[in-house]
This record gives sequence, structure tokens and C-alpha cells, in this order.
Amino acid sequence: MIAECRANSDHAVRAQHTGRIVYKRCRFLASRLAFLEEQGILSRAPSPDDRRRDFYKLTEKGLDLISIVFNIVVWSAKHDSKSYVRRCKEFIARLNRNPMEVSEEVKALVREGGCLFPESKE
Repeated sequence: MIAECRANSDHAVRAQHTGRIVYKRCRFLASRLAFLEEQGILSRAPSPDDRRRDFYKLTEKGLDLISIVFNIVVWSAKHDSKSYVRRCKEFIARLNRNPMEVSEEVKALVREGGCLFPESKE
């Protein structure tokens, strides 16, 4: 799951992998999520426990964007002194050596509901 949004809430969105509450305008987020769903990048499913909540996950089309995002990650590690990924030297080295292999591993991880950086504090 990449996002969770309550239908009647205007302020709280929870990032599952960190357990933090991230305050955003839910209407703004909902419009972006709807757009990504319309484009086939995300799929939406209602929560079985709470009808006011929806769960979103990447589709195969969305997963195919991972290699593009990784190009941005490599750029960030090279040019952004405050980038989180600069602290992940081994990951960046692997990504530079074999980007397709890493992309496929991450796709498999995400398909299984995993998170690439579950210990992130940012």
C-alpha cells in the first residue's frame, strides 16, 4: 500500500511504513490519486474494515516507472547534498552497477507489499 486516505477527512494521511501521521490536504491528495488511477498507474480498493478508507497500490504500469524514478534517485545522490539516499551508499553503488537488476528486485518487493526504505525517519 502506498497511501491511505479517509473519504471524509480533510487533513490526515498516514504513511504506513513509518507509522507517522502526515498532514496534507486530503482533497489535494485525493485529486492526484484519482488522476494516477485514471492513468492506470495506481489501483484503488476499499478498506475491508472501514468504508471511509481506500487503499492504493502501484499497478504493473506504475511499477514500470520504478526504473525512471531510480534515475532521479541516482541524480539526487550525485547532486543533492541533503538527499536521503546519500546515506545509502551500498544501494546507490548497486544501482549504478546494475540498475535493471535492482529495478526488478524492487518491483518484486513492492508487489509483495514491501518498502524499499522502511527505516526512513524523513
